[in-house]
Amino acid sequence: MHHALLIDEVLQLIFDYCAAEPIAESRRTFYQLARCCKAWKDPALDRLWARIDSSSPLLSLLPCADDKGMPASDIDPVFTSYARRVKEITYRDAQKPTSADSLEMVLPRLQAVTISHDGCYVPSSWKFSPHLKHISMNAGLFHTPERLEAAKCNSAEDLLKRIHVPSLRSLRFRGCLTSALSGMFASFTHLTDLTLHTHILECETFAAIATFPNLRSLTTSANGIRDQELDLALAQKTAPCFPALESLDLGGQVALLKVLFSYMPDHKLTRFRMAADCYCLGSTFFERFVEQLVQKTSRSLRELTIQDLTEYLWLEPPMRGQLPPEWFGLSLLHPLAACKELRKLELTLMIPPSISDTDVETLGKWWPHLEDLNLGTYELCYLPPEWRFLMTPRVFEVVATHLPRLQQLTLPVRPTDLLTSDERPTFSSELKHKTLRALAIGDVSNAAACASELVQAIVAIFPSLDILDCPAQEITEQFAVLTGSA
Repeated sequence: MHHALLIDEVLQLIFDYCAAEPIAESRRTFYQLARCCKAWKDPALDRLWARIDSSSPLLSLLPCADDKGMPASDIDPVFTSYARRVKEITYRDAQKPTSADSLEMVLPRLQAVTISHDGCYVPSSWKFSPHLKHISMNAGLFHTPERLEAAKCNSAEDLLKRIHVPSLRSLRFRGCLTSALSGMFASFTHLTDLTLHTHILECETFAAIATFPNLRSLTTSANGIRDQELDLALAQKTAPCFPALESLDLGGQVALLKVLFSYMPDHKLTRFRMAADCYCLGSTFFERFVEQLVQKTSRSLRELTIQDLTEYLWLEPPMRGQLPPEWFGLSLLHPLAACKELRKLELTLMIPPSISDTDVETLGKWWPHLEDLNLGTYELCYLPPEWRFLMTPRVFEVVATHLPRLQQLTLPVRPTDLLTSDERPTFSSELKHKTLRALAIGDVSNAAACASELVQAIVAIFPSLDILDCPAQEITEQFAVLTGSA
């Protein structure tokens, strides 16, 4: 063995490189390294056991407890030595009682724990350490807290009581919130990342979260909160509203978003995703909020995603009389032109946006550094057969000319139009887009017959493409064959 491999710093760098491989491959590597020599055994085992997908490997080192339970002093030292190596663990199932359950703390160096469904029943001593940084808990979604199983609820409350440690930074929870759980979440003021997927979030809980001084990322839904209620709750707070927030993923009424943004600091938010309520009278409801959003984020916003799941058949008759109706058109988006730092724009809509080839050229003039543009794909399943899409394949020429830095692209263009002589764009070598890595297109009818020709046309336009996303399997398979990615 070379003497350099006995230098701990060098060995750690090599092992770090091995750890960057896919999980199955890196585990196999560390298993072999641990058996190679005594000098490598401990550092290899540290990495092999640092992240485990269940408690089964540890349970295999323990005898099951009898009816009275075994004292902690009878636990095998081998178990303790391996338990100290674990930094990340996942619990999906309940486990039988063991002698380790009586310990105050089973995994003393645990940093991240993922808990789902019956894994909530695992004793909290297996899920806690003073070094805990990340917790993800899925207790299952129910319509009312009353249907939340008492044991699972108690387990969640017991764990949350114990994890008030200064090291905790990230907390993710999916399930129904009882009043007790809501109060606990409101007390984690030291968090930097919080995700709450729950049926109903109480207004007081949301208002308390808004005062967390170090919170940089929040994902939740405020659909059950009225705008007047939130306004009153925030007005009563003396602490600033989301003083450090950089990423916000929020569902709720536009009126509530207006209230919230009126309290938030200027030019702090860099990423915003909103899931708006459905509006059957048209998208003009959004205009004033866009103006307010620009006032608050014009110098900071880099990523904007707008989700609206209004379907065409839900529109009021005056709106349905237009094919296509005016829906998230250029005039509504115009205030966003002031957001010069924007790098991603995504419109997740059931009704295609009212944006044409020429409008995409305007978007390119507003944001020449845009890297991700997603305006949806060509889908007729939710639309009347006579629907007229505003974009043609000529838009790809516009993209190549005015959005040269795009890396990901999704547009509502009928893919097969690329094969017709009157719609096919003509590209010189100078106009070909050389940075696009991922393209999503809509479904293709009779894909087997046109897959080869269509994929060749797409690759001719975007020669740097690595990913072609299409519901038709024939298209993705042909792309893999043509590009050698199969």
